[in-house]
Amino acid sequence: MKKVLFATSALVAFTGAAAAEVAVSGDARIGMRYDSDLCATAACTTTDSAWNVVNRARVKFTMTGTSDSGLEFGAEVRAEEAQRARYGSQISIDETDGTVTRSYAVRNNLSADKGLVWVSGSYGKLTAGDIDSGMENALGDLPEIGMSGLDYLNEFGYSSSDFDDSVYSEAGLLYEYSFNGVKLFASFMDQNVGYSAIDRDNNAYSLGAKYEMAGYEFGFGYEKSDFYIDPVGFEGGAYENTSWGISAATVFNEVKVKGIYMTTTVEDIPTLTGDLDVDQFGVGAEYTMANGVGLAGYWRRVAFDTPADEFSADVVGLGASYDLGGGATLKGGVVNVSGDDALGDSVADRTMADFGLVFKF
Repeated sequence: MKKVLFATSALVAFTGAAAAEVAVSGDARIGMRYDSDLCATAACTTTDSAWNVVNRARVKFTMTGTSDSGLEFGAEVRAEEAQRARYGSQISIDETDGTVTRSYAVRNNLSADKGLVWVSGSYGKLTAGDIDSGMENALGDLPEIGMSGLDYLNEFGYSSSDFDDSVYSEAGLLYEYSFNGVKLFASFMDQNVGYSAIDRDNNAYSLGAKYEMAGYEFGFGYEKSDFYIDPVGFEGGAYENTSWGISAATVFNEVKVKGIYMTTTVEDIPTLTGDLDVDQFGVGAEYTMANGVGLAGYWRRVAFDTPADEFSADVVGLGASYDLGGGATLKGGVVNVSGDDALGDSVADRTMADFGLVFKF
C-alpha cells in the first residue's frame, strides 16, 4: 500500500539546540460491526440487534528534541474525526447525586485530545497529559479483539486511568524509572467530572512495578481513587476505592500468554450496608504465523461481592487478522458478555462482532 500521509519527518534545526524533529503518522479503519441486544428504548426495556458501519481516521503529530545538556523532551497530539465510531456512547454525570448515566455524544468535527508532553533523562521520564496510570502500565490488559476493539472489554477497569474522556477531563502525571530489568511507575490523575466540590476534589493515585526475568514478565500495582466505575455496566459515582493487582506473561512456542488478577474495595456506597468487593481476573493469548495470519483470544471474569449477595459477569473474545503488507491488515473478531453488573442487574447475553480493514500510515 502506498503511504500518502506525510511519509517523511520534518527536521527543524534552531540556534542553541541540537535538533527538533516533528514526525507525522496516522491510522484508519473501515468495516462493519454487529451488535445484539442493543437498547431499543431510552429505558432499555426492549432490545434489538443491528449492523453498523465503522470508520475512523486519526493523525498523530510526534515532536522530539534534545537540549545541549542532553535533556530529552517531546510532545504528542492526536487529531481525529468520526469520534462516534470510537466512543459509541459517553458517560455523563448527574450533578444532583453523582450517578452516571449514558448519553450519546455525536462529534463529527475534527478534534484533538489532551496529548502528551514529556521530559526524560538519567533520573527517569516524566509525562503529563493523556496517560495510562502506574498500575495500568505495570499490569496492562488482555489482547485486543476485532477491527474496532468491540467495546474494548479486553481492558481491565483501572479507576486511576480508564474513562479518561469522561472522568479525567484534566491531564495526569506519570513518572517512569528503569534499572536492571525493573520498571517503576507512579501516577496522579485529576478526576474533574463536574463543578461541585466533590467533583473538583476527586483524585487518583497509582503505583506500579514491572520485572522481566528469563523470558517471563511480572507486574504489580496499587491504586487509590475517589471515583469508581463498574467495569461491566459502566456506571458509578464518587465512591472511594482501593485496588491492587498482579500480572504475568511469557511466550511458549511463539504463543504470547498473559494472565491478570486485580481486586478492588469500593467504600461508602449509599445503597449498601458495607463495602463492595470486585475481583477481575482473566487470561489471554496471541499467535502470529509466518504467513501473516494472527490469532488472539481472551477470557475475563468480573466477580462482585456485597454484604447481601454475590454475582459475576464473563467476557469471552476471539479474533483473527491477516497482514496484507504495507501497513494494511484485515481484522475481525467476536466478543460475548453475559452475567450481572455491580448493581446486581442482569446484563443481556450480548454478542458483538466486526470485520474490516485497519491501516497504519
